[in-house]
Amino acid sequence: MRVAEARGVVIYEAARAGLSVYEYTPLQVKIAVTGWGRADKKSVMNMVSKLIQLKNKKYSDDELDAVAIGLTHLASAR
Repeated sequence: MRVAEARGVVIYEAARAGLSVYEYTPLQVKIAVTGWGRADKKSVMNMVSKLIQLKNKKYSDDELDAVAIGLTHLASAR
């Protein structure tokens, strides 16, 4: 299954369950997390680590991306 197909299934199932789906662009995530839309990946990851006070454990880029998107959603809800 390709990413677009998986995305479609997730959106469909969320709608069927009455859940809202929120989407954010990379620019929105960068601004929400670092305050600067041209921040590089390393800057975003460093700020995520600081904002949620991560311990020394290594996290994958995908895990940190998910946290950054969550932080973006929290910031947009204010």
